[in-house]
Amino acid sequence: MTETAEDEPARPHYFARLWRELGRIGGEHDAFIKVIIVERIVKATVLIALGVGLLVAGHNGWLDYWADFAENVIATGILIPFEVYEVFHHATLFKVGALLLNLAVVGYLAYRKRLFFNI
Repeated sequence: MTETAEDEPARPHYFARLWRELGRIGGEHDAFIKVIIVERIVKATVLIALGVGLLVAGHNGWLDYWADFAENVIATGILIPFEVYEVFHHATLFKVGALLLNLAVVGYLAYRKRLFFNI
């Protein structure tokens, strides 16, 4: 007698099968693989939430405000003075080069964007 699709039990939903598989005790490598699976699911969820947040922020015009805030307050108010402090108190060739590179980038952007003309 041949079985039909009606005789087969309904297959559980994907998340139910995943949850059952994650709770199953298996071999020595299964725990590590399960941690990787959970980490990837969490990472994907966070990235999707951040992407939706960026879309909403871009639609509402908040990105320009955040970029101005980050440029004016954080970069010039916190990072550059901290870099100068580090160079003067713990000078290394790498730190001096990084400071000079950052100052060159800021100068280039100020020149290209005409930030300080007609003040």
